[in-house]
Amino acid sequence: MRTIVYQAVRDQILRMMGWNPAVATELQLARVTEYFQCNNRQAWESDFFPEWSPLEQRSFDATDGTCTISRAQPGKTPIGEFEAIYPTQRDAMRDEVDGSGRRFQLYHTEDGVTLLDCGTATVWVKFRRQFPRFTNVVYADAQTSRYVEGTVVLNAESSAMREDEQVGECYLCHVTDPEQPSLLTWEYQPFPAILEQFVVMQTMADLLRAESQMERAKQFDSDAADELVRVRRVMSEQQQRVRRVRFKGIY
Repeated sequence: MRTIVYQAVRDQILRMMGWNPAVATELQLARVTEYFQCNNRQAWESDFFPEWSPLEQRSFDATDGTCTISRAQPGKTPIGEFEAIYPTQRDAMRDEVDGSGRRFQLYHTEDGVTLLDCGTATVWVKFRRQFPRFTNVVYADAQTSRYVEGTVVLNAESSAMREDEQVGECYLCHVTDPEQPSLLTWEYQPFPAILEQFVVMQTMADLLRAESQMERAKQFDSDAADELVRVRRVMSEQQQRVRRVRFKGIY
């Protein structure tokens, strides 16, 4: 997935509103980020786009003839929403080509899905990644004891995260050992470059509407809707190219 730095896009929106990022108020930052988050999630979850909908082999917990696959498995990509589950990778490929791949019937649960009579040791899961989360709360090394599972921080220029964490990006906290809550890892929260213009325009529409600038907001709404159509078309064409490659590779 090609990404773009979150803080750079956030600051672009601030400037478009006439707000200097260097001296933006907490309220201005909060409003931009909250709209940004909502609009990114709207686009992210509008379809199973190939850039963030991988196919992975997964194991499961088998009990009394049922097989349960959780959204979170150690060492695996966290699952946002399940699209389909297949007995073999070949079935997944055939489903992409002509819809002929065998799929399991799914029973959705709070933490994942359950399959009835799966009959295999592992399965192949097509899913959408969990949507990324963004914040203006800057990471502070002196406060690491306060960070808990699910905390999101911004690695700003003044923060003290490791050098391999990129400045201007957000990270989600994971506690690696419940018995040692100070042992933390940080999961990068990617902002897809292909969604940049939609998120910028839709966020501008929301901000302008809050400022009672209805005509300008209406124009940004229209432009954002057109941009999301373009994104879906590009993604669809990309998916068709992937399908043609898989079709060629099957035989």
